[in-house]
Amino acid sequence: MSENFIIHIEKLSIAYGNNLILSDISADIPKDKITVILGTSGCGKTTLLKGILRLIPAKAKSLTILNEEILTLDEKDYNKLLKQTGILFQNG
Repeated sequence: MSENFIIHIEKLSIAYGNNLILSDISADIPKDKITVILGTSGCGKTTLLKGILRLIPAKAKSLTILNEEILTLDEKDYNKLLKQTGILFQNG
């Protein structure tokens, strides 16, 4: 994983119960660039963001933010890392 990426995702999958929503998503989001996630309503954009931030359960081979493997961070270190991130969900 390169330090040129703020987020690295490798084989991320998210399911609600038995309903698989996202399967094997991989992406690198570069530092110092604007990144946009586009898609039709209901395609999984918000689910992806919530999975990246561990707001919902997700499985992944690797998921790093600021070069920290967040899937294995304890709650204290994870909360410390989250203070460096921000996300705003549209309501309605």
